[in-house]
Amino acid sequence: MLDGTVVAIDGTVVPIAADSVCVHGDSPAAVAMAHAIRERLIADGVTVRAFTAA
Repeated sequence: MLDGTVVAIDGTVVPIAADSVCVHGDSPAAVAMAHAIRERLIADGVTVRAFTAA
């Protein structure tokens, strides 16, 4: 959700303030998952940028 909440597995709405997304690389699909997450965030109007300055 884009309103500062997430829905837990039991259906309760939990407030959240996230500044980053972490995808663990121990899955064969980790890169594809990271790309899908990035594309969904962008499609939903979220600004995606580097976590730290280069």
